Amino acid sequence: MVAHTARAQAPGAGYAKVSAAVQPSTLTPGGHGAVLVTIDIVPGFHINSVKPADPYMIATKLNIKPIAGFTVGHAIYPPNKTVKESYSPKPLLVYQGRAVIKVPITVASTLKPGQYTLNCALIYQGCNHTACYPPQNPKIRVPVTVK
Repeated sequence: MVAHTARAQAPGAGYAKVSAAVQPSTLTPGGHGAVLVTIDIVPGFHINSVKPADPYMIATKLNIKPIAGFTVGHAIYPPNKTVKESYSPKPLLVYQGRAVIKVPITVASTLKPGQYTLNCALIYQGCNHTACYPPQNPKIRVPVTVK
């Protein structure tokens, strides 16, 4: 199965690469699928989880703007990992390596076949062993084919 892929990388976001795809790659009216947003994090870095250890840390969050003909479910975030860094008194809840966020979508049974675009907003903050960097907020456009 081949998925449509959209890529986005914010300026200065060298510690993570973001891609998105719809699975299955073609949906049908009344059908179900999922948007998969993948964040590949460079070794030596991590990003805060959806529920960071401290309220001052910026959580990883994904939002998909609703469009007519699609119902967007709640995002399902991967399990976090726990790391201890010198700049935090308590362990951090983070994602490392590859983090995939899955968002279920349903196509309305009355939607006409065609090409559609789901607009996603992602926010995340990357850190390494010595510092945290400004949050990144790439805008992601995910093409959806309905047949």
